[in-house]
Amino acid sequence: MLSQFYVLSPRGDCLITKDYRNDAPKGAAEIFYRHVTCWQVPSAATSEFSGAGASGNSGKSSTCAPRGIPSAAQGMLAMMNRGGLGAAGEASPLFCVNGITFAFLRRSGLYFVLTTQQNPSPAVLIELLHRLTKIIQDFCGVLNEEAIRKNFVMIYELLDEIVDYGYPQLTSTESLKSAVYSEAILVDPPPVKSQLTSSLSTLANLAPKTIPSNASHRPVGATAGEAGRGASFGGRGPRGASANIRRSEIFVDVLERLTVVLSSTGQVVNASLDGSIQMKSYLDGKYLLKLALNDDIVFVSQTT
Repeated sequence: MLSQFYVLSPRGDCLITKDYRNDAPKGAAEIFYRHVTCWQVPSAATSEFSGAGASGNSGKSSTCAPRGIPSAAQGMLAMMNRGGLGAAGEASPLFCVNGITFAFLRRSGLYFVLTTQQNPSPAVLIELLHRLTKIIQDFCGVLNEEAIRKNFVMIYELLDEIVDYGYPQLTSTESLKSAVYSEAILVDPPPVKSQLTSSLSTLANLAPKTIPSNASHRPVGATAGEAGRGASFGGRGPRGASANIRRSEIFVDVLERLTVVLSSTGQVVNASLDGSIQMKSYLDGKYLLKLALNDDIVFVSQTT
């Protein structure tokens, strides 16, 4: 299903290149970067793919390939263009060029790109990209250019386990822990903004009573530094040694997302609030955990 996977820097450099089926051109990464940086919103005629590619316009070149576009991608592209995605010089997360479908996400200034010449569901491509970025961040600790450059060996090992000949196999961090043997090289997380540092300078002298927020920005597996320290204590290897010196911790984050649609006059057309609980485990074994809310919590339901 998938042909290639790329990770590009903001300058267009290929940090990671993985070719699964050898059916896409070698210069696909350059084609993608050129179209993203020089993106132009397709016209209404090319946005509505029904009949446009089959008529006399099939010989004209456009941002999206006029011929040979997978049918699943046609509807998604038309919907994106009608909804305004890709406007103001920002490329749509899914577009086609010369029969190649590109799907990408941008995280920390990096482009994570999938290419295919088959007919997959666009939702599958976007979901897989989200899983890939999440897995890379879990194993590297942070998601930035420096972390990817230093841990490229482990990332290639992850890509071999996640996708096999273009078909996704393992997309869970927990299932990949036992299949990856490379050690992560720690990279410092992005620094806090200077204005926040200056405003909180008075708190630096106080004894911390909680774990810092960047404590969870570390790999889920063993690191090179831990392996070296563990060997001096008579550990059996990188994984066995790291288990003796790492603290058993688990981080729980409660995230709330507020989505609001406003009219041109500022009135609220639609509003929704949803949340999720994310957990990141650094436990060295299997434990029985119980997660509960406070007993004094009150849920208020208000209907309008």
